[in-house]
Amino acid sequence: MKRAWLAAALLPVLGACAITVITRSFGPLQITEADGSTVSITGLDYRTNIQDEEGNLVICKNWATTITYRFRYNVAPASWTSTFSGDLSGDKRSFDYSLTTGSPDVTQYNDQMVEVSATFTPTDLAPAAVRVKPASVVITPPPAASQVGGTRLSVTFVTAGGRTGTVSFPSIPVYDSCS
Repeated sequence: MKRAWLAAALLPVLGACAITVITRSFGPLQITEADGSTVSITGLDYRTNIQDEEGNLVICKNWATTITYRFRYNVAPASWTSTFSGDLSGDKRSFDYSLTTGSPDVTQYNDQMVEVSATFTPTDLAPAAVRVKPASVVITPPPAASQVGGTRLSVTFVTAGGRTGTVSFPSIPVYDSCS
């Protein structure tokens, strides 16, 4: 009896932690076609494989970081584009997807749920290479991680009728050196 009570008491707490720490969710996107039908994109959320001490999702410039987002739909979008934009630099990287052409980054979990992953390596996020000359070796502790910017993920969906709708997620903090 005590175990059942304890499990029942902890379930909402543990369940809430899993949702708030692992993903960030956003409301539905409704796109109305010319014939009046509606394409609904729901269950939008994203996560990264790195979190800071408070459980916030972050990107680290010195580690490979995977950003994964997923969504559900009532009618499959004809295509969609993921755009990652640097808040400070303005740099943009876009990736186009379609369920009909397929992509190794896209996993379709049944007929109405899709998950997309993009991995950024330190080389992708670093400035141009700098030549280093031989010098004496001085061992210093790594600097504390500090936020150097943010990356915003936007996903633009295109319906079979050519209509579009965009979801923009809040900026994901970018840290220079995570340890």
